[in-house]
Amino acid sequence: MANALASLDVPTTYIGNLGSPDSNPVFRVMEERIELISLAEPCHTDAVEFHDGKIMVGKMAPVEEVNWDRLMEAVDCRA
Repeated sequence: MANALASLDVPTTYIGNLGSPDSNPVFRVMEERIELISLAEPCHTDAVEFHDGKIMVGKMAPVEEVNWDRLMEAVDCRA
């Protein structure tokens, strides 16, 4: 969504789990057009696909690092 907005020349700031201390390479393509503020490592999903569907197992542990104090710390260091 953030990348789509930026492609329309909308000034965009993306705050989320992008990598720590540096953005994961998959998100770096956005750095030229979007201000990126990372709070933690990104989450990952393992998917096992079958002919009639798939099973997705989310690895959501990095979400535990996201809280109000971490958000204020990340935003304040950019202000």
